[in-house]
Amino acid sequence: MTTTITLKNSKCVFEINFQSKKVDGSDLKDVYNYPVCYNKTSRSLKKAAKALQEAWNDEMTMYGAMDVLDNNGITMRSYCSMD
Repeated sequence: MTTTITLKNSKCVFEINFQSKKVDGSDLKDVYNYPVCYNKTSRSLKKAAKALQEAWNDEMTMYGAMDVLDNNGITMRSYCSMD
């Protein structure tokens, strides 16, 4: 099994690391605030990663991806890293 999955389109990028149980995401469109996100829980990581891979498309936004993960048991948090 791959230890890291990277999903990227023109709007956002997500990296899921199964070994460290971390999910990191970045919004690529908002260059003024540069929102990023990370996971607070990791209990259903494999299930949520599979759901995100199935839902992923060119129109997926960071917040859309966060919703998919949230709906599959991964609690996500976001903040603006430009501050």
